[in-house]
Amino acid sequence: MKTKPKILAIDDAPVNLKTLVAALSDEYDLQIATSGERGLAYASASPPDLILLDVMMPGMDGYEVCRRLKADPRTQSVPVVFVTALTEIEAESVGLELGAVDYITKPINVQIARIRIHNHIEREHMRQELQAQRDEMARLARIDPLTGVCNRRYFFEEAQAALARALRHGDALSVLMVDIDHFKRVNDEHGHPVGDVALQQVSARCVAELRSVDVFGRLGGEEFAALLPRTDTAGAAEVAERIRLAVATTAIVLDDGQTLWLTVSVGVASLQADVLHHKDITDVLLSRADQALYQAKAAGRNRVQIHEPLPRQGTDPVPTTEPTWAEPSA
Repeated sequence: MKTKPKILAIDDAPVNLKTLVAALSDEYDLQIATSGERGLAYASASPPDLILLDVMMPGMDGYEVCRRLKADPRTQSVPVVFVTALTEIEAESVGLELGAVDYITKPINVQIARIRIHNHIEREHMRQELQAQRDEMARLARIDPLTGVCNRRYFFEEAQAALARALRHGDALSVLMVDIDHFKRVNDEHGHPVGDVALQQVSARCVAELRSVDVFGRLGGEEFAALLPRTDTAGAAEVAERIRLAVATTAIVLDDGQTLWLTVSVGVASLQADVLHHKDITDVLLSRADQALYQAKAAGRNRVQIHEPLPRQGTDPVPTTEPTWAEPSA
């Protein structure tokens, strides 16, 4: 059953709207507020499709109510139609300047009022539909269509914004570069459709190990990156290891029920004092994480490697396990 459009009528003497309410009740869900304060509370709690607002009310008049409605992000787009006995052009212009879309004068011509209300509600619904389409297009422009994570362009935009916040507040910031090991072999031996399934499931496992404030994106092919605000090197290494284990210990389930076991290598880099003089700090951080990723690959894959600006001698390597291409035995 189609939901009726909702109209909120704000009038200190609702009997003034009795005729109009009776005429609209079959087509609209009507709510009455007998003061400006109560009307604002109703509107903010559950924004209606249209507001009928009396101008002359004791205490807070209709003009002030309209000002507050338009100042509230929750109600600023709701069409406001003044209902008033005032006929002076100056009075009408005040309301229109405040953001009202129309006036209905008393005594009310019900037929004309219904047409105006209908037109304004239809116009608002069209605006909402167009906005929803714009929002969806904007969302699609930000995501990788295969995996549903951030695409390369949006990831770099988020990285720049996160870096600016970190520098402004003196917060830690880390990045991870994540690459699926031997992914070309997956495509060569199983075909690109299986490769697509692998990319989807691996990216989902990575996201599951991240916080809501973290940003995860696909930079291209089988390479992904994670942005970790307020996270130092030690914390980033822990996240990276969780991601590595999540992928290595859970099989990729294919459409035909078969399973495929994959691993990832992860490079870790964090914001350090020695990068602050660089013109593009974001590029430096990602480059360092990429260098660490390359080292992880060269050392045997399926491991986490931390970038060290000043390598230390005698440090122990990060414990790793070798990649498995068949289901591991119990």
